Amino acid sequence: MRINEFNEAARPENESVFTDEQMKQVAETIMVACGPWLDEVGLPVAMFRGIDAWVSSSKNAFITKRVRLTDRQTLAMPTHLHKAANEYFTQEFGEPFRNSAMSTGDPNEAAGFGEPFIVFPIGKYSYCWSPKVDDLNFVINEDMEQPNRLQLFPRGGTSAEEQNDLKINILPKLKYQNNNLARALDSGNEIMLRCERYYALSYRQVQRFGLDEFNGLFDL
Repeated sequence: MRINEFNEAARPENESVFTDEQMKQVAETIMVACGPWLDEVGLPVAMFRGIDAWVSSSKNAFITKRVRLTDRQTLAMPTHLHKAANEYFTQEFGEPFRNSAMSTGDPNEAAGFGEPFIVFPIGKYSYCWSPKVDDLNFVINEDMEQPNRLQLFPRGGTSAEEQNDLKINILPKLKYQNNNLARALDSGNEIMLRCERYYALSYRQVQRFGLDEFNGLFDL
């Protein structure tokens, strides 16, 4: 459920900001650990994720997060459909992409799920996205709750029937792909990111530091 739109002015004026030296250290840390990602994405400010965090100072504005690659639980999608989607993605792309860090190229989309952070996958990573889906949870739940709108599932079907319908009739039509990252980011749609860990840097802090100044710290 999207909860808000990003508003830089919403934070108090006394919120501390990274010093030049702190931000330089952050950039150096990212360049050392996230080389493959930076090589593919180009500019560092590219992918965002909404995180439930209140960035009151630079102490909690740059954090390391671990991705639940095998046991991610979601309250937004029925469990039997979450399982079916993972079975489909594993069959098509070799990985259960619903067990991922859900991200986007649009900070306003990320802000709908929490404080927008810039995401930097550490080491090896993979991703999957659809040009037709801004949020798969939203698409599925909207259909199940409003039967006269999308009509994805047969009404009154069993869980097993819904699972088969999702894998055979729905997901294949959504044109999911695991390439073309630049287009994925430009779309603003949901990007399912799989990596063991990632750095998350407060977008608000980077804006206050200066986007051009931050990009200039990277030798790309």
